[in-house]
Amino acid sequence: MTSGARVLQCGRRRKSGEGKREGKSPFRPPPLYPVQPALEL
Repeated sequence: MTSGARVLQCGRRRKSGEGKREGKSPFRPPPLYPVQPALEL
C-alpha cells in the first residue's frame, strides 16, 4: 500500500506544474523520433 500512496503523491506533485513539462517532453519525443527518420527515409 505504501507504493500506491507514493505514486499518488508523486502524480499530484508532478501535475502541479513540473509534471506537465516532464510529461509532455518525454511523451512527444518518442513519437517524433520514429516519425522524423521515417519521413527522411
